[in-house]
Amino acid sequence: MLAVVPASDPHLGGLLRHMDRVVLLTSRATATKWAHERLSGLTPELFLIGEEAPLQPPAGARVVRTAKPPLSAIEIQWLGRHLSRTKLGLALGAGGAKGFAHVGAFKVLEGAGYVFDYVAGSSIGSILGSGVAMGMSGAELSETAHRLLSREVCGPYFRLTGGTPEDPGHQLFYRALSQLAAGRRFEDLPVPLGIMTADLNAKQAYLFRSGSLEDALHAALAIPGLAPPVEREAQRLVDGVTISPVPTAALKDMGADITVSVNLMAREELDRWPEDDPVPKVEKKRSKTLDPMIETLIMLQTDTSVRNAAEADVVISPKFAPSSWRDIHLAGRFEAAGRREASEQLDQLHALASPQNVLKGA
Repeated sequence: MLAVVPASDPHLGGLLRHMDRVVLLTSRATATKWAHERLSGLTPELFLIGEEAPLQPPAGARVVRTAKPPLSAIEIQWLGRHLSRTKLGLALGAGGAKGFAHVGAFKVLEGAGYVFDYVAGSSIGSILGSGVAMGMSGAELSETAHRLLSREVCGPYFRLTGGTPEDPGHQLFYRALSQLAAGRRFEDLPVPLGIMTADLNAKQAYLFRSGSLEDALHAALAIPGLAPPVEREAQRLVDGVTISPVPTAALKDMGADITVSVNLMAREELDRWPEDDPVPKVEKKRSKTLDPMIETLIMLQTDTSVRNAAEADVVISPKFAPSSWRDIHLAGRFEAAGRREASEQLDQLHALASPQNVLKGA
């Protein structure tokens, strides 16, 4: 049962003794007052409305969101998802040029009316995740992907071997990442974002959730073998693909109630692209040049990616014909694969959360 009670109600204290959850829509001053009340052991969830943000949550309370008055339709709908525990999180996985499948999947989810409250990305997923967190539409996300993951901008970087920051290909791609960040901080983004990396010194995953977006993107795309680690105080950060290729678990920690993952490293592989029917299938041959050690690493990454993605409530795992993470020229086919798989998983998402068609800028 949901009871809506004004803070001025003289019977509020008695009512609170019968509640199992309290969400306060209030100013900072009123929140501080109520945080000192005994709420039968409850931890009030604060939706703070006002010009000033709290320096820290009042003792005994938890801030879930801050907004400036008047509340927009987007804020009100977020509150509805929070109350019904249907806030959506989107995890976008690693996979190089196959990241175009993220664009296709997002377009389908957007077209179905879904709004994401949290997003996390690893490697190439951090680029597309940043776009989603900035509030980009599917069309804008596509334009961003085609600009950054183009043969001209990303192609030279993907072809590097033992790259250094002085390599023109490295500089070109990293400048493009800086342009995407455009001086933003995580705190500036309309949608909370997590960017996954791996810390070689600590030998564990490191999730960016605050600070410079540019720094996070540079670290997340420091692909071993193509670029050196990004050094940051006591850390040496690289692409998170080896340890957390699909950062689904991070979404729960960020506050998501329902999670959707997009995994670009499925075990299954198509014999041919559906768009090519009835062209004869591509014969799968073992690479004569791929080192068995590299094959083993790819196998381990695939296994980790599948397991990471499986932690989500809805798993979108596009299926590709034989192809490589470097195949930028297959952008259209990768995007189509993302569209197909996302469309197949819509019914499962519908069973968990209702679409919310929100006009951009409402």
